[in-house]
Amino acid sequence: MLEIYSEPVGSITHSETVAMTKSITSLPLILKRHWLPAAIAFTSVMAGAIAYLKFTPQLYEAKAQLTLDDRQISVSNIGRDLTKLPEGGAGSPNPLATEAELLKSPTLLKRALVKVKAAGAKNVPPIRKLSKELRVKILPATNILELSYRGQSPELTAELLNAITVSAVAENLDTIRAGARSIREFLEAEVPKQRARLERLEAAENRYRQENQLVAVEAQTTELVQSLEKTQNQERDLSTQLQEAIVRNASLSQVIGAVSSQSALVSVRVGQDEELKTLRTKVNDLEARLIKERARFSDGNPIVRSLIEERDAARKFYETKLARIVPKSQSSSPAIAGDALSQELISKSIASNVDRVAIEQKLAAVRKIRLTLQAQLANLPNRQQPLTTLTRNRQESEATLKLLQAKLQEASIAETQLVSNLKIITPAELPVQPEWPKKSAVLSIAAAFGLILAA
Repeated sequence: MLEIYSEPVGSITHSETVAMTKSITSLPLILKRHWLPAAIAFTSVMAGAIAYLKFTPQLYEAKAQLTLDDRQISVSNIGRDLTKLPEGGAGSPNPLATEAELLKSPTLLKRALVKVKAAGAKNVPPIRKLSKELRVKILPATNILELSYRGQSPELTAELLNAITVSAVAENLDTIRAGARSIREFLEAEVPKQRARLERLEAAENRYRQENQLVAVEAQTTELVQSLEKTQNQERDLSTQLQEAIVRNASLSQVIGAVSSQSALVSVRVGQDEELKTLRTKVNDLEARLIKERARFSDGNPIVRSLIEERDAARKFYETKLARIVPKSQSSSPAIAGDALSQELISKSIASNVDRVAIEQKLAAVRKIRLTLQAQLANLPNRQQPLTTLTRNRQESEATLKLLQAKLQEASIAETQLVSNLKIITPAELPVQPEWPKKSAVLSIAAAFGLILAA
């Protein structure tokens, strides 16, 4: 019976192992026999690599770094506002991405090229090529922008990149200054307008104060209240004095009789006049003698007639003298206060009447003043309301003018100060070794490929 032996799939058979061993041992013989084609293949690949390195233009790469933040120190609020970066959020632009695009803008690159050409550089690339070859990268989790550029000349490459970074800082600074300049020009036009408005409001307020005699409203109100209180006290005192004078006059009238002040005055003057006293005494003496002689003789007696004539003459002279004292409006003969007590009482009555009349007049004047003060005090709020509005408008205009003047100074400072959001943290250095092609990498790849080709 025939037995069939089968080896497991995937296992190496003995014959294959023997063949592999034979091939390895025969490799030196194969290389020795075919060394010329292998050497030609390896040499051709290495020669091509060396030719590539020799004839391929070398590119030098320069790198620079900019930082973008708003932590620059500014002495003015407007400067801080203009340099403040927008807060990032959903739907809001990224300041770093915006600045990265601006670094490749034609305006900024043209400014950099003008700077490089002014320094005497030659073979300057055009703007389109420079924008295409310029690389701007945002370093993760930082506010740093890394710029890189490759060129055939290491000096021109570094100079171009430095010119771009310097121009970017200058462009950012010019943008901030342009914003401050526009604010300053606006404020320079608004400040005179606001000053003229304030002057008009001040003139209106002063005119209203003069027309309504409102210089210091609070002080005038206090003064009016104090004056009114003082006037009311005077009115109460005068009312009390008037009541006392009325009571005193009533008491004196009961003693001397109900006579008018004019009659009482005439009575006292008649009683105190020495000439009238003498004439009254003379008339009384003549009356007494006439009564005595009539008791002895008849009216036809010469002595009696002589006494009558003398008495009538004395009476007539007395009445003539009395007419100078007694007013014409008084028709009846006045009462005569002959004794000192009557004269004193009548004098007191006259003085009391005079005092009462004076108190009444003074009281009427005080009441009139009190009514005037009350009217002024009641009308003061009505007069003060327009003044309050004028004062508030003037104060608001004054505050606005001060704010505009302060902002104008801030804008002027922000326009002149050197504050930028961009800052060069790593300028471009002169590259020493070319970035492309890399000799070691090209030769290594060529050697590996040549060996494979030779094998």
